Amino acid sequence: MAGFKSPVLVGTINRNGQNNLSIVSSLVHLGSSPGLLGMNLRPRTKMYSHTLKNIESEKQFTVSFIDKSIYKKSHLCSAKLPANESEFQYSGLTPEFNNIANWSTPHVAESKIQIGLELSDIFRLKNKCNFIVGEISWIKISDSLLENKFDLKQLESHVSILGLYEYYEVNFIEKLMYVNVDSSVD
Repeated sequence: MAGFKSPVLVGTINRNGQNNLSIVSSLVHLGSSPGLLGMNLRPRTKMYSHTLKNIESEKQFTVSFIDKSIYKKSHLCSAKLPANESEFQYSGLTPEFNNIANWSTPHVAESKIQIGLELSDIFRLKNKCNFIVGEISWIKISDSLLENKFDLKQLESHVSILGLYEYYEVNFIEKLMYVNVDSSVD
């Protein structure tokens, strides 16, 4: 366990048009130019690994952030369903598609922040997990967050996860300014 993390929903689609949605708690920011995000996925198995297989096949995926209004439905996406069943339908979440050319992967309509990523790299780790790196293709932010110039205090409805099953509220404490060290200080 590595402490509190932001759970997100990873949307994928296979070549037959079947949607897949999985909950992931390992999303990390890897850089800004280009914008890269990474996440860890469990080892491949014969029966499951739909998210990994779909990302490898279609070269794109989405990340939808989870808040208090959808965390219970989002948690249902941890169920291991057969490839022909959609976690969107199982959880009651709504698949939504961005109207960008050549973009076929769904994101979660109920999420206030959604990101579309194109596959950049897959690293097979020593423990047989797969570290997926995606380059940000687009970001969609709910109008309710943009109305107040993207005031991050409005993200207090977002949740954190500890381990695999424990969800916590996120509360704003204070905004601290960027530390700029003056190099001429004696």
